[in-house]
Amino acid sequence: MSHFYKNLIVESLIFIIVVGALIGGLLFFRMRIAAATDQIFKVNQQLTERTIATQTFSLLKTQFSKKGQSYLNIMHNVVPLKDQLIDLRQEFQFLASKEGLSYSFAFAGEESAGSAYLGVVKFTLNLQGDLDKLFRFVKSLQSFRYLITLDGFTINRQGNQIQMTIKGQVFFRT
Repeated sequence: MSHFYKNLIVESLIFIIVVGALIGGLLFFRMRIAAATDQIFKVNQQLTERTIATQTFSLLKTQFSKKGQSYLNIMHNVVPLKDQLIDLRQEFQFLASKEGLSYSFAFAGEESAGSAYLGVVKFTLNLQGDLDKLFRFVKSLQSFRYLITLDGFTINRQGNQIQMTIKGQVFFRT
């Protein structure tokens, strides 16, 4: 073989190797860039979601500071701790004596409070007196100091007097 053909073959091999290396490098970097682009897209999406979550949290915190805090204080006053219900009997007695009614009170059970819901103390009130006084007593329960629900009323007539039994519950928090 002549010197010309040897140089042609060597230079052709070098050219093929260099072009192959360039093509291989381009393919390698193309795959790396595609993977990096996917990762950047995912991180950008997460950043957008976290930004929205942060803005929402900030808005909720602002709303709580403006409105919710005052309602929370009201709820703390209306929904007492369980220990504060010790005087519940006396408070009902005060309302009944204010209307001039005969009165008896009994606890009827309790449901404990959890982290997501309020506890309940069930009670039964037995009142005896004039019908107008009984209705005024019931009306005074609308502005009772604690959050209560009245589950039922029973009214019986006994001679001149009317007897009313009220079943209800008072809520408490832990």
